[in-house]
Amino acid sequence: MWLKELFMLILLDYRAPEKARKKLQDIGEVVSFKTEGICYDAVSGHPDIFLFQHPCGCIMAPNIPEFYKKTLLRHSPSLTEGSLPVGISYPQTAHYNALYTENGVLHNKKFSDPELLKFSSSGFINCQQGYVRCTTIQIGSTFFTSDKGIERTLLAKAMTVFYIDPQNIVLQGVNNGFFGGCCGVWEKNIYFCGALKYFQNHHYLVTAIENQGFNIIELYNGPIIDVGSILFFP
Repeated sequence: MWLKELFMLILLDYRAPEKARKKLQDIGEVVSFKTEGICYDAVSGHPDIFLFQHPCGCIMAPNIPEFYKKTLLRHSPSLTEGSLPVGISYPQTAHYNALYTENGVLHNKKFSDPELLKFSSSGFINCQQGYVRCTTIQIGSTFFTSDKGIERTLLAKAMTVFYIDPQNIVLQGVNNGFFGGCCGVWEKNIYFCGALKYFQNHHYLVTAIENQGFNIIELYNGPIIDVGSILFFP
């Protein structure tokens, strides 16, 4: 287990607090993600804009900076390059921002890179939102989302969904960030870039997570920050 953790790669926005990055260094190699001139500034350091993770590997945008491509190849040999480049604004920033679930990929098919659509044979949950990974994460059998449209889509499929108001999630340059972007799951732990006390009704959120058998790890004692998801590559 020690060797597995030592060589794990962890990606998150370069603007994440230093205390959060240092705490993640206890379990792996932390690489701050940053791009310039590809997409608008608020999400320019968000790895979930350029990368889609699934159980067999990862799909990356063709215009991800070369440094990150080489870094990922060291940790994730099952790396596929998509065909649609990330663009300056939405929906060109949403081609890879999907969430893999046990029922297939959750995303807006209109915006999905063709490589993501290959998962449709095993189930594809179409929704109106393109920023799915930004807004949504699955913890055990429960989905947690800060998007009302995704909440309705999942409830219509008889899935368990917990809605989180995103108004207190910080994302520099815009009114607020989103729930999926402030956290990441590794094994039975969920890591948050910030303290859950900043969420409204945070006691209900803590209970819902713990009921799934997951441990909550707060990376620093400050406001919740959207860091483009915390992505783990064992």
